[in-house]
Order: sequence, then C-alpha cells, then structure tokens
Amino acid sequence: MFTKRALCALCLAIGAAAGCWGQPEASLGENGKQGVDLVKAGGFEKARRYLDDGIAETPDNPVLYEYLGLAYLDCASGIDMKRCLTKAGEYMDKAIALGGRAAVIADRYTTGKGGFLGTMSNKGDVTGVVRGMLYIYKDRIEFAPKPGPKAEAQAVTLQAAEIKEGGTGMNSVVGGDVNTFHIKTKAVTCNFRTANFSADEAQLIFQLMEKYQGIRAPAPKKGNK
Repeated sequence: MFTKRALCALCLAIGAAAGCWGQPEASLGENGKQGVDLVKAGGFEKARRYLDDGIAETPDNPVLYEYLGLAYLDCASGIDMKRCLTKAGEYMDKAIALGGRAAVIADRYTTGKGGFLGTMSNKGDVTGVVRGMLYIYKDRIEFAPKPGPKAEAQAVTLQAAEIKEGGTGMNSVVGGDVNTFHIKTKAVTCNFRTANFSADEAQLIFQLMEKYQGIRAPAPKKGNK
C-alpha cells in the first residue's frame, strides 16, 4: 500500500525532477495552492476541500482537477472506495478534457538479463518494479519514475497513435494477484500496476484511454477486484 508520507515524498521528488504540475503557482489561486500543498504533505481529506474551493475560483485550471483526482484515489483504497473512485474518475476526466492530464501512482515492471526496462523478456523473467507517476493525456501515456541513476532509461512516452493494445484484461504473466496490466506498441510492451494494486483503478485508466485516445478498454476479468 502506498502510504501518505511516501506519496508526499514521491510527488515532491518527481515534481522537482520532471516538472510535474508545472503551471505557475499563482494561477492556482490561494485555495488551490493550499490544496496542492496539502496533497504533497499527505493531507488528502483536507486537501479536497481546498481544491474544491480552488476550482470555484478558477474552474478551468486542469492542474486542480489533476490533484483532486489524486486526492480521491487515495481514499479509493479505504472504506468509501466506490464513491471515491467515482469522484476520482470524474476529476481525472475533467483534467484531460481541459487540456491537462490525469495522474495515477503506479509501478513499472523491469526484467532480468536479456530484457529491457519495463518490458517482458521472452522468458518473462521479471525481477523488480520502479515506482513513479503514470500520466494520461489526450494523445499519449507517460511514465515518470522516481528520480534515480536509471530514471532516464525507465521513463517512457507512448503516443496514442502507436498503441496497438491497451491491455486485454489483467496480465497474469507478471502478477494477476496484484492486477497488473500492459500497454503495447509495435516496439515495446510496458507492464504496470497501480500503487493500490487495484483492478478498478487499472480499468479507470483504460476507460480514459478509450474515451480520449480511442484505445478499447479491456473487460474486467472475474476475480480481479
């Protein structure tokens, strides 16, 4: 499970290195900036209230919806899961519709000798995962890993026009028990799982891809909850 303290560290680390949520802070408004700061500090429930007020002030700012989507994904792993996941999806959708992006904390799989970072080798010798942020835009998917020695090699951009397959259900080869999924182009197959190991969050990603990129969403498989 992805802890609130770890989320804070990840947001700050990736944000500093990759320019996450790069709009000028002044454009967020006073409440919006407070909400963004609270998300970074792990105060998700309080952040949602400030971000709601920020949206009332600047309703066309996609960054606020991106953060609000993340804040609701946090509670989607708790007792009010269904409602929070629905709200997260609404705000993630709005962020993309306004020309921004939706964000999901995710892991990208790495392979052993003979494979490539984030891809399966012929023998499927997966040896580890790299944590980062998976971004959904209107025209592409991006994975921005936590900064480190190999971060540049682990980052990937998949243009929607090049995506051949948006995960035909959860990928049992690399771990059906944690609801892994894949996004495939002609050149590479990238395997992921959301930080909450959630099939519902994975399906939400594919629903957004289907709506904005024309990539058909896979049907949920029985047993993937």
